[in-house]
Amino acid sequence: MAYGTIDHEYAMQMATTPPESDGPVLMVNFMKYRQVAAYRDPDADPAAAVSGREADDRYAPTDVLARIGARVVFVGDVIDAAGAPDPVWDRMAIVHYPTRKSFIDMQSRPDFREKHVHKQAGMEFTIVIAAMPTGGAGVAGEGDGAGIVRFVALPAGTGPTSVDEGALLHVEGRVIGDERNFDRLAVHFTDGGDERSGPDVPKDDRIRVDPKVEAKAPAAAPRPPAPPSAPTSGPGATEPPKNEPKLPPQPNGLTFSMFLQSLAQQA
Repeated sequence: MAYGTIDHEYAMQMATTPPESDGPVLMVNFMKYRQVAAYRDPDADPAAAVSGREADDRYAPTDVLARIGARVVFVGDVIDAAGAPDPVWDRMAIVHYPTRKSFIDMQSRPDFREKHVHKQAGMEFTIVIAAMPTGGAGVAGEGDGAGIVRFVALPAGTGPTSVDEGALLHVEGRVIGDERNFDRLAVHFTDGGDERSGPDVPKDDRIRVDPKVEAKAPAAAPRPPAPPSAPTSGPGATEPPKNEPKLPPQPNGLTFSMFLQSLAQQA
């Protein structure tokens, strides 16, 4: 893939997870855009001469996500990037999927593949990791009201074991990126200068978004049309659906910490 290397071993693990062992997962996206989107045939579409960021905006598959029970729970543009370590990330996004298999199955959907051409054109490099809070622990405090969040993905055996104002998530695997593997994701809800994210870790071994990401409320995903009502008794009666995933309420960027807390309580 042009914008990163797929971890096929972890992808196979996701695709073959037994239903009884599967469940919700967060896909955390670190994104670096091309200066100019690289569509395969820009001459065929004059509107294709856009930036990588604009191409990714065209991609935004919120309607596809809604159809499979997924949702964007965080999106933000990196701000004040002067002096940040390479690569200077442009945007962060986190998507909540009802199961790992739903993420894998989405890749082959025609409606998703139709949109994916824009991501292919606009993305220079991305790292996507799967992460979740564990056991009701690891989430502390609230945002400081600035709508600022900082992210650091850490390899095993490095960095903090907790954060004062934020969350420490367990990283299950790397979907796409480079040769680095990660153990935890530190999410800081405050824009303060907390350096406990592991200054002892060489920058080449971690993913860091620092300075900050400005949280924005994700666009409301269109809901699929409700099916026609059916009688519950008599001819033509149907049973209510069973085992439907219970998803947390749709948060906006400023309630991201509350969303993580709700996931941790369900773990």
